[in-house]
Amino acid sequence: LVGGPDGVVEVADERRDSLFLDHCLLVTLARYVSRSLDGAAYEPPSDGFIAWLADAPGGTQWSRELFAVVERYDWGAREADVLRNVYMAIVPKADRKLYGEYYTPDWLAHLIVEETLDDGWLDDAIRAAHQADAPPAGIGVLDPTCGSGTFLFHAARRILAAIPRLLPSADAESRARIASHLVHGIDIHPVAVEMARATLRRALPAPAEPSVHQGDALLMSDTAAPGLTGHMFNPDESEFASPDGRHRFHVPHSFTDLPDFAARLNSLVRAACDGAALPASVTLGMDGDDQAWIRDAHESLTRIIEEDGDGVWAWYIRNQLMPRAIARRKVNRIVANPPWLRWNEIQTSPRKENVRTLAQHRNIWPAAHAQTGFDIGGLFVAETRERFLGKPDDDPSAYVLNAAALKSENWRAFRARGFAGSGERGAGSGERGAGSGRFYQLSSRRRSAGGATIQWCRSLRHRVAERGAGADGAGRSSSQNRSCRALRAEGSHQANSAARTAAMGLIALRRPCAKRRDDFSRSARAY
Repeated sequence: LVGGPDGVVEVADERRDSLFLDHCLLVTLARYVSRSLDGAAYEPPSDGFIAWLADAPGGTQWSRELFAVVERYDWGAREADVLRNVYMAIVPKADRKLYGEYYTPDWLAHLIVEETLDDGWLDDAIRAAHQADAPPAGIGVLDPTCGSGTFLFHAARRILAAIPRLLPSADAESRARIASHLVHGIDIHPVAVEMARATLRRALPAPAEPSVHQGDALLMSDTAAPGLTGHMFNPDESEFASPDGRHRFHVPHSFTDLPDFAARLNSLVRAACDGAALPASVTLGMDGDDQAWIRDAHESLTRIIEEDGDGVWAWYIRNQLMPRAIARRKVNRIVANPPWLRWNEIQTSPRKENVRTLAQHRNIWPAAHAQTGFDIGGLFVAETRERFLGKPDDDPSAYVLNAAALKSENWRAFRARGFAGSGERGAGSGERGAGSGRFYQLSSRRRSAGGATIQWCRSLRHRVAERGAGADGAGRSSSQNRSCRALRAEGSHQANSAARTAAMGLIALRRPCAKRRDDFSRSARAY
């Protein structure tokens, strides 16, 4: 059983072992890339689902040799997500399609990040993060489906480039801390999370703990949508169970608000592994109810580990809690390439039913004749904006979606909510969540033929402001003018047509800049 955007998927026996070993290789590689960048010495795998390697015959020698290979390279030199190419080379295309994984080219991620993280946001975010000892509430950028971390890499680099202008005396450690407090990632695939952490670490000038976590960005387990099927979690705590389901315990979400949460969690799990009493420092400063939850968790976890052993509990609990911590703390920017997966391709019935119920709750579920082709990317847009943005009506976000979002019947309800402009009756009727979304549509057919079709939909508010602005861009803000110039410079050879389209709030880019396309192809081949 492997995790995907539609939940747990059963794979054929003949592929299972091979896929598991490929995943272990990728996770080990990603962790050693981070250790190499930190200047840390070799250590055998000891955490998460690769911990078994340290006990396997020849496992330690194999991991030592892999670390020696990793050490030969300067992993911070490339301005691109190089680990994505490794993943795509090792994991078969059929498996990537099963999970709806279509990775974002670096040039496109760079463009989207540049548009979304504007200068005003950079100034406010950097100052807030500089003054805080932890990620500041309500400020930050999130990729809720981060994959290998392409958006995270470019977001961190953009923040780092702006820091010297505001904080000229900031050293490498301070700059890394600021960026790591502002850039956050979530992905349901544990391998992608490990690679995203390494990719984000590659962008930083000094060691810092990346805020990248495994979890379901839809937070399906604790949604309040009426009629949602599957196991329901209390919004104040998450429930965990032993592999056989006989033992259960709860961890309060407020546990993650503590500045030393990671250290406390490690102490809790270590005490359970040793059969020792719970250290008083774990519950220090918590209220009475939360202390009771933690004491009960320690007792239950002690029994579970005694019966079933341990290898992943600290890692698993941390990853399950942190996406909810980000949802409570909120950010004010989202950049994402959500899974390109149709509803009829979801493999597990409970997940499939939950997706339908949640889409109905968000009023984006299509009519009966179009339901099987419903793209869950639209649900990710609606749900992540509502869940993670502090001001869903106002905070900007940018998503890479299939071009069908602008025209397909499967997306009609999505467009009617105002999430994407289409020119059809009812589009932009306006409901909560449509406020400041930008949607980049990619045509995979044209992309595979050597070109790309990218269509950028501004928010409803910007469309109104731009309508009638004219070909010269009069009436636009300076940032809007810059974006128009940048998009035309990318290869839109029909300037008049592009300007007319921009007046309606839609800029069409038919082919990427030849230089960027060649640079991207050349870098992929070189790697």
